[in-house]
Amino acid sequence: MGSGKWSEALDYLDAAQKSYQLSPTERLLWSLAHTQAETGKSTSGTHRVAIDAMSELLGVSKDSPISLVVAKRALRNVPLAWRQRPAPKPFLSFLIIIAGAGLGGAIGYLVYLFMQQG
Repeated sequence: MGSGKWSEALDYLDAAQKSYQLSPTERLLWSLAHTQAETGKSTSGTHRVAIDAMSELLGVSKDSPISLVVAKRALRNVPLAWRQRPAPKPFLSFLIIIAGAGLGGAIGYLVYLFMQQG
């Protein structure tokens, strides 16, 4: 799943789905794979399976608003451009690290000075 092969995951989970042997976690993954595979379209049946699975995982009733919100959020598609955004250039990363270390050191020194006065 980390490599984005949702259709393979869906094929595997479909076989288990037919035998009704999926745990709530696997049913949630099935819904997610169904949503992400190929077209990215989801159906109300897919959402219902995800909501039921989420309610079991959270230990709340099947018509709970929290299971509805969390399940729908889990099934929401993230734009591909966000996932493939390039990392900053190495020089910028180096500057960020140096700035963070400098800021941390400055705060630590100020705390040290404050503790010496008290």
